[in-house]
Amino acid sequence: MSSKRNAGPRSAGPSAVSYRDSHRRWFALRHLSSRRHPTPISEVSEYVASHMDSSCEEIESKLTERDLPALSDCNVVRYDSYTDLVCLFDDRGTFEKYVRRAANAGAILRLTPPRVTTD
Repeated sequence: MSSKRNAGPRSAGPSAVSYRDSHRRWFALRHLSSRRHPTPISEVSEYVASHMDSSCEEIESKLTERDLPALSDCNVVRYDSYTDLVCLFDDRGTFEKYVRRAANAGAILRLTPPRVTTD
């Protein structure tokens, strides 16, 4: 292992996350924080879609392709693609802890709820 590995900033910083990605992830974490057991992706996508102007199918696709892998990489969620179940990383954490961890890792942009704007 060389010292180059730790030199310089990470390339996947906060600027790599779009507002839409961040919003989906924030709402997914909000929903998962209210669940005690692993939750089907379809249920999470329904909740997220109810807060965003997108279909459940589109949300589910984005969650499985982008959002859950990103949140899993920073130890915020556990996602099993075989069963399509997702849960928070452990049951000892709070919603705020996981949002902060995701923000520090660059997976979401804000600690506060996203503002929903209508144009």
